[in-house]
Amino acid sequence: MSRTGTYPNVIRQDVGRDGSLLAFRYARAVELVGRGEMGEFNTQFRWREVVDSPERYEVTLHGDTVTDVAIRRTRKFKLARGKHYAWSNVIPGAKGETQTGEAIASEDGLLVLTGVRTVAAGSRLTVTPK
Repeated sequence: MSRTGTYPNVIRQDVGRDGSLLAFRYARAVELVGRGEMGEFNTQFRWREVVDSPERYEVTLHGDTVTDVAIRRTRKFKLARGKHYAWSNVIPGAKGETQTGEAIASEDGLLVLTGVRTVAAGSRLTVTPK
């Protein structure tokens, strides 16, 4: 993924060192890696409309599965190891489903949200300190 990639199958995603980065882990990807198959996976995820402020981190996620989402390299939203964070994920549609959860930042400042549902139309994920 790159904002300037020229490979034939590159995913045009605005990824650079000047912004936050999301990483995804879901059952199919773990299965492929476990079998030593490094084919195409995680290519279905996109994110956009990032809000990286001291009070909250928000992002619109696109995909079609349940995944763990790791938030990395935030600029203004500071992740402190051992600190608790609340998250919500609003999924559009007739049901207006909202997921909620809690996560703790790891020793290396990584925040992993587990069981986040992504949909092709996009869901809005918000993280705030507790």
